[in-house]
Amino acid sequence: MRQDLRHLSLSVEDLRRQLSIENKYSKFSDLKRSVLEQAREELKEKADIYFTYRINRINNSPQSIDFFIHDNEPVIQEILDGNESMPDTLPGRRENGREESGAGAEETARSGSPNVDAKGLFLSDRDQEEIRSLDQSQVEDLYEKAKRQVIREEEGGSSDVYLESMIASRMEKLWSESP
Repeated sequence: MRQDLRHLSLSVEDLRRQLSIENKYSKFSDLKRSVLEQAREELKEKADIYFTYRINRINNSPQSIDFFIHDNEPVIQEILDGNESMPDTLPGRRENGREESGAGAEETARSGSPNVDAKGLFLSDRDQEEIRSLDQSQVEDLYEKAKRQVIREEEGGSSDVYLESMIASRMEKLWSESP
């Protein structure tokens, strides 16, 4: 339904409502084990996408969940290997890093440029363990530091998309250099 989506944030209440489980899994640990982890494992095994997530808490109480959607290249390749007549331009497939069809292409056509989120790009490259170890303030600090560096180095007139892409790259570099 949302093939171009790479980052989604939902409150725990909204997640329960969207899944029609408002009156089930009263303990969040049960919801996490029976719904989130089971869905994550099944998608990773069988679908062309999978997700990782970070739980945002206030006073140790889960408030929202950040979902990061990733392409599942081994499954995509298996699908393509199993059906040689399948076109390379499937909805949601990327070519040269750009969405070629689906909702992303429609948004690009309307706005003239894709919507790029440096923090979302950075987080989508993290594995589940790294996401759990990061808190929102660390990501914000990394983003601000990368943004300052990129703006200092770039000439004026660069597009927002280009700047966000460069910020995401700089976040990767700063992350890899950190102890």
